[in-house]
Amino acid sequence: MLLARVEIKENGISITIIDGYEIRIPNARKEEVVEIVINILLLNLQKLPK
Repeated sequence: MLLARVEIKENGISITIIDGYEIRIPNARKEEVVEIVINILLLNLQKLPK
């Protein structure tokens, strides 16, 4: 299972995925954040055994 923490900060957002990756998005809009999170989830769904 993928675990991530999304922090909304004054100057943008930070997405930290538990396995160590961090994505910082300055001045991100909500739509962009949702799109990024969905893409991360889809990538991880592809890794699951069928």
